Amino acid sequence: EGSAGEMEVFPRFHAVPFSKMLTFYKSEAFVVTGEYCADVPYPTKHIGEFEIMEVRPNAEGGNQKVKVKVRVNPNGVFNVSSASLIEKQEIEEEVPIEMDVDAPKEGGEEAAKADGGDKPA
Repeated sequence: EGSAGEMEVFPRFHAVPFSKMLTFYKSEAFVVTGEYCADVPYPTKHIGEFEIMEVRPNAEGGNQKVKVKVRVNPNGVFNVSSASLIEKQEIEEEVPIEMDVDAPKEGGEEAAKADGGDKPA
């Protein structure tokens, strides 16, 4: 919890337009910060901060999987285009149980029993 990590998602001279899916394991809202890695002809390397809201703990109180889609558009503009919370749900499903069933007897035997047994007429 609370540990900040860094990774270079789009290296210098990366093809555009391009999208990547990033996976985070979080239990509360968090911020994705975009910055340039190399020197840039701007006063700061900071691109922006993107808040990922409505993240909540799973049923056990642990972290949930959050997929964040980041994109560089044809003009080279970095953006967070979507974020999705991936929840695992266990579904109980009724499984049919195989039962042993007596096979029907030969038609002649059942007909004889129905008529009164095996007595000759």
